[in-house]
Amino acid sequence: MNKETVTIKLDEQTNIKMQDYYHALKEENAGEYVSFFSHITNDLQLTIYHSKNGYKAVFSGKNALEEAKKWDDNALVNIPKEKVPSIWKDLSSQIGSDEVGTGDFFGPIIVCAAYVDSSFIPYLKEVGVDDSKKITDQKIREIVPKIIDKIVYKVHACSPLKFNEMSDKGYSMNEIKAILHNDALIKVRKQVNANTICYVDQFCSPSNYYSYLRKYNYESLNTNIIFETKGESHYPSVAVASMIARYEFLKWFDEMSIKYGIEILKGASTKVDELASFIVEKYGLSELGKIVKKSFINYKTIVFK
Repeated sequence: MNKETVTIKLDEQTNIKMQDYYHALKEENAGEYVSFFSHITNDLQLTIYHSKNGYKAVFSGKNALEEAKKWDDNALVNIPKEKVPSIWKDLSSQIGSDEVGTGDFFGPIIVCAAYVDSSFIPYLKEVGVDDSKKITDQKIREIVPKIIDKIVYKVHACSPLKFNEMSDKGYSMNEIKAILHNDALIKVRKQVNANTICYVDQFCSPSNYYSYLRKYNYESLNTNIIFETKGESHYPSVAVASMIARYEFLKWFDEMSIKYGIEILKGASTKVDELASFIVEKYGLSELGKIVKKSFINYKTIVFK
């Protein structure tokens, strides 16, 4: 039988039964969100993932469907989704902005605004620029150096220390993001053309965006600017900005992993909590506060456990 992959959703009770059933075959696996991993046979493996939405079991290899049907009579073989490159709505010269890091306990929030000239867009497609969420971190490391010296862009990194300082003063996450986006867009537009259209990957309503800036007396960029969710899938400038932001984000994690002698993890999972506890034990709570966002529930979990 050919190799196949089957995914089934589990409730809490079935998850417990399944882990108990395969307990003798359990193997170590440090993957984020992985709660159980085993090789049922040499050609068939089981991975159970957990998330806020519950549990799912993934059977991969020979006889995956047969094994999955032990737990779910309606199980079906996964049909691979063809990866389709984004279809960009606007191919004119433009500025776009995007951010990364807002869902990660460790690390900064990084916003990038980037200008893309219309003549440069075919090259972007040629080297593989796309929505950063569709591209592996390794690919981002390969692609960004090919474009970063050829475009006008501005990166704003709000370090964990700065983020914590602003949070303590009452700034919300969206307020911080609005300030970073606005400043990066203004700086890039000043370098190119004051009438250049700007696309922002929308994280709040435009009215809220401008109210945040007015609240803190920031001069706002409010002409020829369009907010759209999933902007990195629709506009080449936002795609470029998202990739550069991710590239800088990865560099921060590389540097901190070297500094602390352990891989610093992304996200906000239980594995991340375990890493944070390790850093507290080795370096102290004050050191942890320099590299995490204290407003996350993860921090309270570490402090009050």
